[in-house]
Amino acid sequence: MKENKLIQQTDEQISIPCFNSFIKVKKVPCGDGVTNWTKFVTVDRNSTCVLYSPGYGAGWSTWCDRESISQLRLITDSTLIQFVVNKSFRTKFIKNMKDENLIPNFSKRNEDDNDENRYEDTEDKYEIQHAISHILKCDIGDVPYLGGFDDLKVGLISVGSKFRINEYDGSESIEILDTSKWFES
Repeated sequence: MKENKLIQQTDEQISIPCFNSFIKVKKVPCGDGVTNWTKFVTVDRNSTCVLYSPGYGAGWSTWCDRESISQLRLITDSTLIQFVVNKSFRTKFIKNMKDENLIPNFSKRNEDDNDENRYEDTEDKYEIQHAISHILKCDIGDVPYLGGFDDLKVGLISVGSKFRINEYDGSESIEILDTSKWFES
């Protein structure tokens, strides 16, 4: 497998959509003590980019409780964010995976598998599922549910802030500890 062809890590600045405009970001090393990856921070290094799914119906990170996937990586991985927000990048990434025979034929997806729900039911989602599996270096069955994939957005969190992703009825929101009003009984 030629991973360098599929995922290219550089120090170059790129622009990604965020809050109805574009922000300039660059990749910086990140990790959780077990796995290492890169995340996007704004060029001034004041904010970190975070993926979340604000639409109702299906959460992204909140609906994924797989032990093989770091929750932090699921919302901050720079390659995954670029894959989500940049359709041209996504198309090239999937094409490269197909060229390397890393995506099995869609029509044969369940022939050797008793679990009919293991793979997505459309060819587009099937390819996305395999690409995310490759990006996160996890088994195909551990890829998050893709129901909210098309609604994923990028939020900005001040570097060093403690935050969490909340979910109600599939709609995710970002809660920052320092800005939340807490009551004490």
